[in-house]
Amino acid sequence: MVYVEEGSVYAAIVTADNRLFARVMSRGEVMVIPRGLIHWQMNVGRTNAKVIATLNSQLPGIQFIARSMFGAQPEVPDEVLEKTFFLDERTISQVRSNFV
Repeated sequence: MVYVEEGSVYAAIVTADNRLFARVMSRGEVMVIPRGLIHWQMNVGRTNAKVIATLNSQLPGIQFIARSMFGAQPEVPDEVLEKTFFLDERTISQVRSNFV
């Protein structure tokens, strides 16, 4: 579970069938992340963000990260992939082409 205490946060999950669900969350909003799914939060506001996250299991299940991140529909934003994997736009396009 993710709770935004301050700021604006882009939060997303990718389901096991590679579907992306994402939105910008503001102060006071909560997102429940199903166990075992790829997920992330990224500050998109002009100020610092404060997020409280909780986990409920040490056995999260399995999901293949490359297929989930590069093969998701709609696509995971390039900015997220650049920051997560330290890749440039050209490399991201090349990797994505393997999952089309």
